[in-house]
Amino acid sequence: MSIEISGIFRDTLKYIKLEKNPLEELEEGDFKTKYRFSKATAIFIIDMVKNDLAGDSRGGHVPPHIKVLCAIRTWARREIQDDAADIIGISQPTVLLVCKQVTLALVVHRAQWIKMPQNDL
Repeated sequence: MSIEISGIFRDTLKYIKLEKNPLEELEEGDFKTKYRFSKATAIFIIDMVKNDLAGDSRGGHVPPHIKVLCAIRTWARREIQDDAADIIGISQPTVLLVCKQVTLALVVHRAQWIKMPQNDL
């Protein structure tokens, strides 16, 4: 649906309707099969990066926990982005953006988890 503003057609805002929350809907075994992490580990990751994922809500807001779960599903299962998008209820371009955002949020915390060997030669 489009509206005309000063001779220019603009699309009306589309709001994302999230179809499901895998943390609530899936049992532990099913969750681990689909996401390759336990729910506790996924929640830990979500808590670690949620402040880094808070962003604007233009056109529809994807909550941080859905962003992390979408990225994990895409990476861990090597699925096509359309499949991860269908499961969570967002578009493929949004999955691409979400994966980038989650990657950048995780990179911020790399020093906390990645330690390089310090050899004195």
